[in-house]
Amino acid sequence: MDKFLETISNYNFFNYLFPWALFLIYFNYINPQFLNIEWNNWIILLIVSYYCGLLISKFWSLVIEFLFKKWWIIKFSDYKDLLNAINVDWKLNTLVEQNNMNRTLISLSIISIILTIIFDIMLCRISYIEYILLIISLIIIIFSYRKQTNYINKRIQIVKK
Repeated sequence: MDKFLETISNYNFFNYLFPWALFLIYFNYINPQFLNIEWNNWIILLIVSYYCGLLISKFWSLVIEFLFKKWWIIKFSDYKDLLNAINVDWKLNTLVEQNNMNRTLISLSIISIILTIIFDIMLCRISYIEYILLIISLIIIIFSYRKQTNYINKRIQIVKK
């Protein structure tokens, strides 16, 4: 188990395990009967968390990124330019990794809002405070993601010149 944990990179932790852990905590708070998780079986929890975190991340790349590009919320630099810039500007790797965490958190927030709506319909209740907190979090993370993406693009353009 220790060797497995050593092989998990920062990228895998912050983009797969961390968002799913937040998801589990949130939905265990909203509806403890929904997930009914064995919290003391760490191996199963780790495997399920990694897989579900991967799904949350893929939701971004398949759905949300397309919409963000279409609505001009973000504009990416050319991937080849990014790879060339990373060879010159060592800090870009860290900035891109942080940006990847933001995009996964955006995806997690959107999925959480959708599931909260579904739960509220199923349970015939309305939980305004959860919506308010989720929407505020989503807005903050979207602006942070956009700002970070623009900053990365500027650094790439500087290296490109």
